[in-house]
Amino acid sequence: MSQGTTANIFFLNWAKSQLQQVYDGAY
Repeated sequence: MSQGTTANIFFLNWAKSQLQQVYDGAY
């Protein structure tokens, strides 16, 4: 796996967790 792909997966997981926190806070 290339480092760029690893970074993308890490970023997507981070963004997903951030969105989940926003939804939890909104509701």
